Amino acid sequence: MSIYDDIIRSQVKQGYLGGKNGALGSYAKDKPKEKEVKAPKHNYQIQITKGEIFVSSDRNGLSDPYVVLKVDKLLGKTLAETESIPDNMQPEWNYTHTFVAREGTKVVVKMMDKDPIGSNTVGEYNITVCGDKKYQPMNFHPDGNIKLITARAFIEIKDLGHV
Repeated sequence: MSIYDDIIRSQVKQGYLGGKNGALGSYAKDKPKEKEVKAPKHNYQIQITKGEIFVSSDRNGLSDPYVVLKVDKLLGKTLAETESIPDNMQPEWNYTHTFVAREGTKVVVKMMDKDPIGSNTVGEYNITVCGDKKYQPMNFHPDGNIKLITARAFIEIKDLGHV
């Protein structure tokens, strides 16, 4: 298809050049839609080893940190969550989780501070999954403010291959 075909198609749809019943009526039909090719699904393994918190969230000068992983396409559904480590500014989780996703899937990594009632967001980081990657360190920023680093975590993602 050329740009001229698109122009003729537009003109015929608007009733010009004889309209749908004219000599060029075949151009009034919509182009067949191309099928969207989806990336194959892969097994991924994410490992969250440790973290550092620079800004305390609790009155005692410490935090109760944990990490939450959410997949963007699941509308905020939690994919995985580490345990909370009470009263700690340098948590060690050594947490591993395996999940299935397509290459290019966005994963939101949030570091949280657990409180008796609810939790506070320490910071968040967005990852686009593709192949093996090390995020060492992964700097967390509050509310998208990239000038302020509130925490950091050491995270690695491994592509375990096609499903």
